[in-house]
Amino acid sequence: MTSNKYFPALVCAFGVSVISIIPGFKNFTCCLFVPMASIAALFIDQKLTRFEYRISFKHAIKFGFVMGLYATFMMSTLDVFITYILKTNDLIRSIPDLKVALAQLNMGDAADEAIKLIEFMETEIIATGFSSVYTFFMLINNFVINSVFGIIGGLIGMSFINTKYFKKPSNN
Repeated sequence: MTSNKYFPALVCAFGVSVISIIPGFKNFTCCLFVPMASIAALFIDQKLTRFEYRISFKHAIKFGFVMGLYATFMMSTLDVFITYILKTNDLIRSIPDLKVALAQLNMGDAADEAIKLIEFMETEIIATGFSSVYTFFMLINNFVINSVFGIIGGLIGMSFINTKYFKKPSNN
């Protein structure tokens, strides 16, 4: 292993975080680009070590989790930075639809409290460009989603790399 064993994960996480701010690609970040970035990070790690070892199940999970963790912080940082500059984001644009959806769910007081929270975040973002509540929820959401899909990508990458580059010994 190299001394910077998670550097490929850091580089790929940065790449996926940049892709995540592009409006058309943002919807596919969690389930397509994060696993692809984990696979790419594992492949780059193997290229750096010249395919010296088979990727273990534990290593693939750890690598995918770290990739998801890096992606979480970078994606959230970029999103907060852009929201701060523009004083708007996807949440602000979708609030009318969110209110209609919550009203249709017939959740009673819970819907009213959710709408108050969303309006509070909207007010903060429009006024200052930053909402600590929005940032907290975004970090939690990104952490869970990116970690899960990063691990899935790590396991897919492990399977692909081990199958392609490490042949099973024959029983002759």
